[in-house]
Amino acid sequence: MARAASAEQTQRPPSTFTIDRLAAMEEGGVGWAAVDATWQVQGMEPVTTRLTFVFHREDGAWKAVLQQTAVAVPNEKIFVPVAD
Repeated sequence: MARAASAEQTQRPPSTFTIDRLAAMEEGGVGWAAVDATWQVQGMEPVTTRLTFVFHREDGAWKAVLQQTAVAVPNEKIFVPVAD
């Protein structure tokens, strides 16, 4: 079902997504992949991301059954030191 983009979606700044590393494997009818990438939104610092995928082969075609994205954040930005 198609839907119209919201005003927020149409006003986002341009961005690029650069694949830095791609690794993919398969075993029988199951495949998986890991992607390290850099996401750069215009006017912001680049963000390091990792995407993982799980695929299943159905009727000779690979179908994605799971996708997960993680954003790399240094420990210093998410943990508050309890002692110096």
